[in-house]
Amino acid sequence: MLLLAARRSLFEKRIKRALVEDLERKAENSLDKVIEWLWEDHGIRVGRSWDRVKKAIVSNKSITPQDLVVLMLSMGVEVDEELWFKERKRLYSDEQN
Repeated sequence: MLLLAARRSLFEKRIKRALVEDLERKAENSLDKVIEWLWEDHGIRVGRSWDRVKKAIVSNKSITPQDLVVLMLSMGVEVDEELWFKERKRLYSDEQN
């Protein structure tokens, strides 16, 4: 059971990182909006940098990948559904090695 929880946590961190990186690529001018969202919706203050935003989102367990998807869609950013499958496949291939 503990292994399953650890695997889920690792998957969520990886998918959140991938989603933030995708958001940065597709809407690079949206940094202020993401910072505002972190503060208003999650009470998290971060400096004005994508690296700080990424670190805050990935390390915070209360922010889910689904929260990020909702944010991206509200900003008009198309979510790459393949990210979910790529990260899951990468996670399991890492476990096999």
